[in-house]
Amino acid sequence: MGYWQPELAVGDEEIDQQHRRICVFMDDLLADAIAGHAEKRFPEAFEYLTDHFTSHFSVEEALMRKINYSGYNYHRSEHLKWFDRFVWLKANIEKHGPTPLHVRAMMEGLAFWMTYHVIGCDRLLADFVRSRESTGPT
Repeated sequence: MGYWQPELAVGDEEIDQQHRRICVFMDDLLADAIAGHAEKRFPEAFEYLTDHFTSHFSVEEALMRKINYSGYNYHRSEHLKWFDRFVWLKANIEKHGPTPLHVRAMMEGLAFWMTYHVIGCDRLLADFVRSRESTGPT
């Protein structure tokens, strides 16, 4: 089963493309986990995810500032909390080495993020963008 589902679309093409890319990455990582190879991919995975989240969060946050989004502070705090958790997991793996438990923690964390942040925070942002487009800026 692929992680990308139509209900994850927020209606902003750039953001949706970035979400699709992370879902493809998750699908590949899950396939590697099933084959017993995911631990070997951790250095590459963390590099990719660090780049992805840094870029993605910057795009979203720039959009929120540009449109004077009222939920900016909360949305940004969610980005910061996720990134802190991600950095903690990376440091834990670097200290203790990758294990199947780390693979599970990463996959569950990414799935949780895609489900709750994207469907929650990102969808609210997309709704705000669409409402501004239909009524014009205030």
